[in-house]
Amino acid sequence: YAITARSRRREREYFGGKTVLVTGAGRGLGLALSLRLISLGAKVVGVVRPGPAMDALRGQLLDARLERSFMLATADVSKPDALLTSLGESGVEREQIDVAIINAGVKEESALPDMMKVLRRVFDVNVFGAMETASALLPAFQRRGQGHLIFISSQGRWHGMPASGSYNASKAALSLLVESLAMDLGESGRRSVRITGVEPGLIRTGMVAKGTLQDRLAVDADEAASRILRCAAANRGICRFPPLFTLMTMVLAMLPQRL
Repeated sequence: YAITARSRRREREYFGGKTVLVTGAGRGLGLALSLRLISLGAKVVGVVRPGPAMDALRGQLLDARLERSFMLATADVSKPDALLTSLGESGVEREQIDVAIINAGVKEESALPDMMKVLRRVFDVNVFGAMETASALLPAFQRRGQGHLIFISSQGRWHGMPASGSYNASKAALSLLVESLAMDLGESGRRSVRITGVEPGLIRTGMVAKGTLQDRLAVDADEAASRILRCAAANRGICRFPPLFTLMTMVLAMLPQRL
């Protein structure tokens, strides 16, 4: 209990009063992260794609009187400069952002003959969109000598899966880019900018079908959000959870494809 209370206090001390940008904030893990951040005293700039879902979320925020602590910005993060344009239109300067949680992601089944179309769409968001977001904010972080980039990857990066090649490959690419970015910042003497790579197991969002084995192995989005923010507040470079799923993933990754 004492360890849990201490980690919660550290979480509140770290995020309280900060402005946190969250991409993919309209639903699932992104929404859970945003609401938890608000409960910790942070101000959230949630980046969502325009459409009916965004309009519904805006209405919910108004009903809950959260519009001042949860600002919405609309952008397709895979498009160059779209994030900075959206922030400017929303009256937010990138210098105001203290932490960025780069969470936007898509998952589509990929199989021939349409694999290339899916592959490009998934990489556009999961890899290029993530790095576009980081590239937009990193210069301001470096000028200030502080800032925190938190990248949401997946334990799917460690192995292939049927019909999930595009998604798993995109997360493998993202994780390796994050690891390399942390090294580059360290070598350039800019390691005051924190980097956290998050590789969760299965999370109960729209990507996991209810009632399946995957659903039974998954954790709720609220629990995942709590684990992620505790890891980030503790300045951990890598965050993997839950423990049993992580162990299963590592064992699977080491097994030969054919016995």
